[in-house]
Amino acid sequence: MRDDTRGRVPFALLGVLLLVSSLTLAPTLTPDPVPSDTAVERTLDRASAATQTAIRDGVATAGRRAAASPVLEPADTPAGRALNDSQPFRDALRLRVYLQVRDRLRRVEATSEGVEATASLPAIETTEGYRNAIDRITVERAGENDTALRATVENVTLTARRGDRVLTRRDISPTVTVTTPVLMLHDQMETYETRLYAPIDHPGLSQRLTARLYPMVWARGYAQFGGVPIENVLANRHVSLAANGALLGVQRSTFGRSDPNGRQALTEATAMTGLEDLVTGSGFGCRGR
Repeated sequence: MRDDTRGRVPFALLGVLLLVSSLTLAPTLTPDPVPSDTAVERTLDRASAATQTAIRDGVATAGRRAAASPVLEPADTPAGRALNDSQPFRDALRLRVYLQVRDRLRRVEATSEGVEATASLPAIETTEGYRNAIDRITVERAGENDTALRATVENVTLTARRGDRVLTRRDISPTVTVTTPVLMLHDQMETYETRLYAPIDHPGLSQRLTARLYPMVWARGYAQFGGVPIENVLANRHVSLAANGALLGVQRSTFGRSDPNGRQALTEATAMTGLEDLVTGSGFGCRGR
């Protein structure tokens, strides 16, 4: 057998070389650190808190603008055609809330350990988009004496990212309550208008006017029958007096109080009418007025 003269590398040396190579390659193969679940949750929680503030501010602004410029008839525009004809004011308020909130959500941002979270609502351009936006918003009266507005914004999207990579998304539907009587006042105005034109068998102006005129006509008619010189049992001044009194009564029953200037004018008119009736009934002045 011939001696093997080929060069040989000891196994121990191979082991050392492999160990050194692995240590050299390790730093280049290690991936970027993955953010912990705690960091993602913390960032989303911060974004959620900021979203609540943004929504509260948006609802308050929408309420003020709805009170200053109420929508009572839908316009022939993409947004106007999305409003329900039976409740244009309420739908317009909901749409205003959506637009104000969406604008403020663009500035919501939270970060933690390299994770960034934002909040958003979809942009809208078409009538169908406006309808979907209205459907996302719920508004109702709240608070003591209904002087607050409670609003819920459905499906606000929170997105957590690391760089350009989306880590997770979460939909939330926050509810906020702000102090503004806009919805209560609008509902009261609708009730007031309904009562002004209500038939006599429903609570309203006609019913109150009839209740005031009946005893007046009965008393003057009875006096006329008894010989008092009354030519016209129900004169225009009596109808005017009763109508104004009934109108103030409708105001009081709807709003909780009536116009103070109207009450003062009614008091003065009542005194003048009584004096005129007294003079007419005594035979002085013009009869039958």
